[in-house]
Parts: sequence; structure tokens; C-alpha cells
Amino acid sequence: KANMKGRKVTQEKLAERLGMSQGGIGHWLSKRRQPKIEDMNRVLEEIGMGFLEVALVVREKPVLGDDGEPLADGPALLNKYNPYFRYPVSDWRVAGEVREDGQPAYVPERYELSDYQARGAAFWLVVVGDAMIAPSGLSISQDMLILV
Repeated sequence: KANMKGRKVTQEKLAERLGMSQGGIGHWLSKRRQPKIEDMNRVLEEIGMGFLEVALVVREKPVLGDDGEPLADGPALLNKYNPYFRYPVSDWRVAGEVREDGQPAYVPERYELSDYQARGAAFWLVVVGDAMIAPSGLSISQDMLILV
């Protein structure tokens, strides 16, 4: 509103430039309706503020204390949200062994991360030897991890 006034752009002029009614602009300015992001960017362009852009941003809500003030020492977002999945690293000797209850017969000592979410139980295996090396095309060399 303040920028429109300073640039002498009336609701009628803005409505004409945007191909809308003056009433529609009035609803936005009185906060009875909220424009779409695309419309907000068109308005910025039309009132000479095209160097700005309205964008949808997802951000973390502040954690408030008992007094209603934001807590400054809350955990970082990265500590709350980890986009990786953790899988155990298995040994070739026990990779296929399963107990009667369906659980793995080994207790994993090491875990590795992946951004891939397996559709079921999964584990890492360390490639041993040159069995997965191809004369041409894709090869998987010794000591690389494969997710099974």
C-alpha cells in the first residue's frame, strides 16, 4: 500500500494493469483475501518493484518458552531432521543367515548412511575381490559398499 501511494499507483490503475477488478485489489489490500504467489509477483512488477520476488519458504517455527519468548538455545534443525537412512554393514559369511524368528543371525557393529530409503530390510556388503569388475561398462571395485 505504502509503495503504491509513493508511486501514485491507485487501486484502479493496478487493477487495469493486472487485468482485474478494483474490488479484487481492494480485497487484497484490506486483507480479506490473499493473492496467489504468482499474483504477488505480478503486483511487484507493476508497481516498479520487480527486483523483489515473493517465494514460498518452509522454515522452522521457533520454540517458545513459558514466557512466550523464543528459546535461543533450541536444537538446530539439522539435529532434528536427518535426511539419511542408516543400514548395518554385514559380513559375507553371515549375510544370508537368518534366525528362526526371522531376525539376522549377527549383531551389526558398524552402520553406514544412505539417502536411499530401502523398501524393506537392507544391509551393506563390502565387495571382496574382483568378481564385480567388468571388462567394459559399470564396475564395482574391491572394498566398495553395495546396498542389498
